[in-house]
Amino acid sequence: MDRYLCKSCGARFTSGRGELRLRFEPRTVALALDLYFRGLSLRKVADHLRQAYGLSVAPMTIYGWIARFVPKAAKWMDSQGARTGEQWHVDETVVRSNGEPRWIWNVEDATTRFLMATHVTKLRRVRDARVVLRRAKSATPDRPLTVLTDGLPAYRKSIGRELAFRNGSEVVSPHVRVPSIRAKKSNNLVERLNGTEKERIKVMRGFHGKSGPKLLAEGFRVHYNLVRTHTSLGTTPAAAAGLADPGGFRWKGIVDQATREVPQGQAEIVFIVEKGSKLRPILDPRRQAIPVVPA
Repeated sequence: MDRYLCKSCGARFTSGRGELRLRFEPRTVALALDLYFRGLSLRKVADHLRQAYGLSVAPMTIYGWIARFVPKAAKWMDSQGARTGEQWHVDETVVRSNGEPRWIWNVEDATTRFLMATHVTKLRRVRDARVVLRRAKSATPDRPLTVLTDGLPAYRKSIGRELAFRNGSEVVSPHVRVPSIRAKKSNNLVERLNGTEKERIKVMRGFHGKSGPKLLAEGFRVHYNLVRTHTSLGTTPAAAAGLADPGGFRWKGIVDQATREVPQGQAEIVFIVEKGSKLRPILDPRRQAIPVVPA
């Protein structure tokens, strides 16, 4: 890592690692995220970086990277407009957080296996189910003809309110209650997803507090969709849903895409002013006038 000395005041500083302003290389950050969501604990990731690369990284520094980049990655992924099929699966599963039960809600597409939304709550009310369904709708422009769930009463009302559609003059709810796991239409796809998710979460000691469960559940969703190759598909759910491949080292590509911003001072804002308008040039935070182009 490059370090510099100011000859005027004697202060030491680093190059900032580009726009991300990181002490470590972005590739190191991506490697830490990849190892963590593959199943290693924070301490094991830190130990791996020390032994393999000679880097001294505190476990809480790695958690800070997770807190910083996972929300950006999830937001970027949802903005891509994944294309999904006609059948969705919704289910909730219980985990422990600070010794108390928490419910994780998941919405998965049957065709692409794309995990559109996840949500962590204390209760299983209609309003909780509606939140995860709204998030699923914001992640894809498509709407399902069938939504399979178990017998939780909250699903009937929430799906009817969020995903009902018109068939001629009739308003149709796509909700289908699965009577048992042996039924012709089953919820096994999302049940299998719940098992994979719980297997990862049970070793996450950071799965506590108010923001921890939501943060780590979103990180799992990003890893599941964009990084982890699905056995049945032979590719990632994101690729099956039409999203671009982030690259060979996928977490590095995800971080690059999610944090891509226009460099400060290079954004160009132009106001088109009609003749006779009294609109004045507006000043940016550095008090530099933004040019106004007459129509």
